[in-house]
Amino acid sequence: MHNAFMPEEGRWVAKMRVGIDTGGTFTDLVSLEEGRLCLGKVPSTPEAPAEAVRAALGPRVDHPRLEFCHGTTVATNALLERKGARTALVTNRGFEDLIEIGRQARLNIYALHPCRPRPLADRGSRFGVGARRGPGGEVWSTFEEGELSQLPGKIGAIGAEAVAVCLLHSYRGGEDERNVRAALKSLGIPVSISYEVLPRFREYERASTTLVNAYLLPLMERYLAEIGRFSKRPVLVMQSTGGVLEAQRVAPFPCRLLLSGPAAGLLGAKWIARRHGVERLLTLDMGGTSTDVALVDGSIRLGDRNEIGGLAVALPMVDLHTIGSGGGSIARIDAGGLLKVGPESAGANPGPACYGRSMVPTVTDANLVLGRLPEGIELGGSLHLSRERSLRAIHSLARKNSLSVQRMAEGIVRVANANMEQALRVVSVRRGVDPRPLTLVAFGGAGPLHAAAIASGLGIRRILVPALAGTLSALGMVVAERVTQVTMSLLKPANERSLDEAARWFDQQCRQAGENLETSIIPEIDARYQGQSFELTVPFCTDLRQVISAFREAHRQRFGTVHDLPVELVHLSVRFVGQQPLKNLPKVSPPGKQRGVRVARAYFRGAWQEVPQIGQGQISQETSFPGPAIVTSSHATCWIPQGWNLRGTSTGDFWIEK
Repeated sequence: MHNAFMPEEGRWVAKMRVGIDTGGTFTDLVSLEEGRLCLGKVPSTPEAPAEAVRAALGPRVDHPRLEFCHGTTVATNALLERKGARTALVTNRGFEDLIEIGRQARLNIYALHPCRPRPLADRGSRFGVGARRGPGGEVWSTFEEGELSQLPGKIGAIGAEAVAVCLLHSYRGGEDERNVRAALKSLGIPVSISYEVLPRFREYERASTTLVNAYLLPLMERYLAEIGRFSKRPVLVMQSTGGVLEAQRVAPFPCRLLLSGPAAGLLGAKWIARRHGVERLLTLDMGGTSTDVALVDGSIRLGDRNEIGGLAVALPMVDLHTIGSGGGSIARIDAGGLLKVGPESAGANPGPACYGRSMVPTVTDANLVLGRLPEGIELGGSLHLSRERSLRAIHSLARKNSLSVQRMAEGIVRVANANMEQALRVVSVRRGVDPRPLTLVAFGGAGPLHAAAIASGLGIRRILVPALAGTLSALGMVVAERVTQVTMSLLKPANERSLDEAARWFDQQCRQAGENLETSIIPEIDARYQGQSFELTVPFCTDLRQVISAFREAHRQRFGTVHDLPVELVHLSVRFVGQQPLKNLPKVSPPGKQRGVRVARAYFRGAWQEVPQIGQGQISQETSFPGPAIVTSSHATCWIPQGWNLRGTSTGDFWIEK
């Protein structure tokens, strides 16, 4: 590990690097301590998420060289559940309804009464000002006399806790937005300006992203400040791009944390797969509340056309597809008598019926009833599951359709599998990628339980299950690099003059990075044919013909055609990537008390049958056996159906092959 030991007061103290992922059901920990990996898992505390983080850290909180990397769903949950701040929006006069009008796309074209997401700022919380600039940044009109001095009183009167400011064409310069922020300073509440949050054109996406940022800002500032007290050194926070950055630098921009946890899982999956020489893979991250899937074709894809809870967030994020299908997804019979699973989840509290705090039937209960989660297993090393409660909960559904409990449990698992299989098709087949030659990397607490059935539906013949499957998102934070990204808008024809302007800006950003630059610079430029609505991202260089050629090749790959039309340069982005903190991963035996092979009873093919049950820590490079079988640890359980074979590796990870 780079710089693993550091001098302190005349002695050498080992640096402890810890990754903690806060999910909807569990909070996971992976720590590198004196060359060995330690794992931990505690129930999440949604009402006070920092409490679970403190519990996971335990005595590590007092370590003098603690390097703490954190991924969180606090921002995402606050946005989805609408638990952010009362937010005001300041924009140009006449454009107050911009965020409500949005785009003309209809998500459900057959809905007679389509339901649009409620804006984060209602009509009474939106204020227009007279200042306006043109697309080149030129002044078209200025603030009216007394306008700025009256604005604090108007915003204060509605009890706003945060303010978003988005003026037309402010990506050309933020002077007017900074003037508004200065005028509101007397309110003592946070103000987000679009020039800093998202200096890109497209006024709706920029306004929506800035409003989301302001909406989350008070909550996330408090949360990150509380987390910061757990470490004597700056806390690193996982961003939606798959890189970490100091919490104090991320705190003003909580919209960059909306895919914090899932991004870490994707990073961990790529890291483990590359260790086995796998570059092309599909990821299946099934937790307690949701499932995240992604395609990795050599590198992790980033996209900036994102919607979270129906709200546009046009920031670079890892290209994930998320569905409400997890171990805690609730099974129910709808009004037409059909079985539905999710997207509602029992979460950490009350949790599935087997947790002992409810009688809600979930996917976890179905797996327990079928014996794929063996009776007596402990989740996280401490949570005892009650099969009796699962039987009672699923029986309440089964009797509605005159089915046996086992048949109903099979139905719940099949519906959940179908939902996840469809999600994987979205990121592969719908993009023209054949999933059959790819490797499926299954992780999360529940991913390995369902991976083989899902792979069969897609025609995939190889599954890689990491040794740290149940805590892979936390591992992703341990191996994450520091990443910062800056962007400028060009919106100019692709010619030598505009490319020179881009090159000068790029050189300026590199000089500003200076000594903080540790490893690599990744410049990318967005280009499009003039008249197109959206752009494609290609590598940036100072050779105009090379940039245009790269764009046309990207257009051919994406759309199957190339046009002899003028090309326009839209945005230039530069990512500064720090040094990889961990080159090699020590072998780890997943925690669990089981030694040797036991015999378990599982229900499949219409009958109860005896199957071998082996602890994951017992798997070695020489291990090989056919399914049906169950592989257990306290953090994740794997079901290997008939027709699949397990093969161990020297790293503790294992393959499941058709």
